[in-house]
Amino acid sequence: MARDKYDALEIANYFLYKRHGRLTPMQVIKLVYFAHGWTLKLTSGKPLINENVEAWRWGPVVRSVYNAYKHHGEDFIRGANPKKYKSIDRHKNILDRVLELYGQKSGLELSALTHKEGTPWHTVFVKQRRNGGSASIPDHLIKEYFDGVLLKKESDNES
Repeated sequence: MARDKYDALEIANYFLYKRHGRLTPMQVIKLVYFAHGWTLKLTSGKPLINENVEAWRWGPVVRSVYNAYKHHGEDFIRGANPKKYKSIDRHKNILDRVLELYGQKSGLELSALTHKEGTPWHTVFVKQRRNGGSASIPDHLIKEYFDGVLLKKESDNES
């Protein structure tokens, strides 16, 4: 049975499996964010993941994905288990498209895409720095941003 939302680690694991572990922690974190954003856009606001996206210094982060892979540092993550993403069948097209659009970019390139003025991260992080503490990036901000991005090789246009 299909679920409405998924554990972010399931999505991360799908990307790792598809790329044979040739992704760094920063790449995986950003790919999960982009997948969540595109899903919000393409499903009229239905979230992909059941966790909050947080505004950290290096961009949008899902804490569980960061915690699971931070020990890899800047190295590739190995050992994805294909059984961990069996239930995401109805989102595979979106995930594969995200991988096609962003999968060849480095973690720093992906981070730079999320740091541009007007992005959900930028909006929340600037406000957060004024008020102190950490903050979640609301799904409605992420959706509004991705609603304004065309579904094409837009990652090339942002570079």
